[in-house]
Amino acid sequence: ALVALAVVVIGMVIVVPGLRRMLNPSDPMRSRTLRTGIQVWSSDLNHVFFGLGSGRLWPWYLYDCHARQEPWRELMTTQWGPTLSSAHSTVLAVLVELGLLGFVLLLPV
Repeated sequence: ALVALAVVVIGMVIVVPGLRRMLNPSDPMRSRTLRTGIQVWSSDLNHVFFGLGSGRLWPWYLYDCHARQEPWRELMTTQWGPTLSSAHSTVLAVLVELGLLGFVLLLPV
């Protein structure tokens, strides 16, 4: 079931023109962020449906309020793997942090 969901999301990224840039391999840090996000999201059915939680994987707000001091332009190490401080993709961030439920609820917006 998790593999099927991952295939659907990757299919959406391939089919929808605005999402294709997520697969652009020219930026290795963004590619690694995408892989880490998909791995976390697809690792558990709870993550698939309800997400990991806002800001748990990408704590960009900590940099905005200066609570985190390390360089934000580099990959950071998390318990789930290396990633940038933000997803650099609203679709990816919503799926990973809020799950399919959050994604569906935000579709009308």
